[in-house]
Amino acid sequence: VGFPNKEGLGGSGRYGGNQPEDSSGVLRYVRVERAGAFPATGASRLPALQLLGVGSRTVIDSVQVFSAAGDGIFISGGTARLKATVVSAAGRDGLSWEDGWQGAAQFVVIQQGEGARHAIRGANFDGQPDALPRSAPVLSHFTLVGPPAAVAGSRALLFEHGSAGIFTNGIIA
Repeated sequence: VGFPNKEGLGGSGRYGGNQPEDSSGVLRYVRVERAGAFPATGASRLPALQLLGVGSRTVIDSVQVFSAAGDGIFISGGTARLKATVVSAAGRDGLSWEDGWQGAAQFVVIQQGEGARHAIRGANFDGQPDALPRSAPVLSHFTLVGPPAAVAGSRALLFEHGSAGIFTNGIIA
């Protein structure tokens, strides 16, 4: 579920491990606002919240991301489970995953802002669509609201590089 010595986005450090039921702690009733831009370091448009190889016993409940410079929530690998999550006005993707995420997200609302790419972008391993573990999360009870004006190339849902998943009870507007 984890990847030893995998590098996080924007030089955030290495992560890894292989404990699907690991706990990285608790994020409950948290609001992340205007995060992800660090021009002084040369890194820009980073995700507001990155979950890197996070296990299923981590509690992520009632989290809101507002006005992120990059992705609202980015998940790389792991089995993290999100509940009651809101992402609004993200600069890139609302929810983005890759590298074998096999977790779940329930009661998710994503409202795209100006210039956003995709409400949800899922990928497996870049250039390795058959790599295991395959990204295959379960999303249920989700609402995706597009940007105020059409953005060229943006999509509500985009799946790349062999990403899979189960999606139930969703509304896309």
